[in-house]
Amino acid sequence: MDKHSLLHNVLSNATWMGKDHFPSREEFADEAEKWLNFASQHGRWPQYRPRLVGGTCASRDETLKELAVGFFLEEIAQTPICEWEPKGADGTPGEYLCKSGETLIFCEVKSPGWEWSFIREQGKHTPRLKQPKHIHAEARTVGNTDDLWYCVEKAYPAMPNDKATLLVIADDLWFPLRLDDLTIDRVLHYPPDALPYSEPPRSGCFTSTAFDRLGAIAFFDEHLSVETGAFEYQFKVFPNPFCLSTVRLPEIFISRWRGICSFCTESEPAKFKQ
Repeated sequence: MDKHSLLHNVLSNATWMGKDHFPSREEFADEAEKWLNFASQHGRWPQYRPRLVGGTCASRDETLKELAVGFFLEEIAQTPICEWEPKGADGTPGEYLCKSGETLIFCEVKSPGWEWSFIREQGKHTPRLKQPKHIHAEARTVGNTDDLWYCVEKAYPAMPNDKATLLVIADDLWFPLRLDDLTIDRVLHYPPDALPYSEPPRSGCFTSTAFDRLGAIAFFDEHLSVETGAFEYQFKVFPNPFCLSTVRLPEIFISRWRGICSFCTESEPAKFKQ
């Protein structure tokens, strides 16, 4: 029996097949199959398969990131998903309605891709989008500040004011975020004069009540560990000190994920790196 049956179904019908090296390694194929099974077990395969089969490599990666976050929340973080595509404040659906203890959490996932910065710099018709993400010896000046701001501003209108809210950013940027990246601190906590790469200059989104319906932002990463050879997930939560009391995440969730938590799929329990 094919251990990658759902992934094989996608690959056999994908319009983007041959345009990149996906899935590139068996270890990644193994993990992607888990995410697809996760969707299938929740009865969501009919909704996700068209998004994975059609479209572009970028839309495929965004969809997989979304499923990876859901898989992580339910299977690893033990935060069960009660509802998929819950309606947000402006009628726009979020990704998940999760439950931590007795608290419902409205969860929105944003996956900024490497294409974003090239579109901003060179326009949406730039030929660079037809090339691979990484080109040998390509060098460029990069800053992820605007990408993170875009995620916050794009997600915020959907945030309700009557339940806990969480924005998860799972990036695929040209120069990827690290969960201890100073860029994250700048976007969340710094005053305007400390954001020289932001256009226009602005205060960090967690320095006032400007985003008070957003309870927290979490940064998510998944990759093949060079050290162990195992697939590793990382997750870190930044609570908003100026959020409404009605949207604040439960303390048990915040305290568990406030530090960088790394989880290798071949190890138990989760390893915490504070």
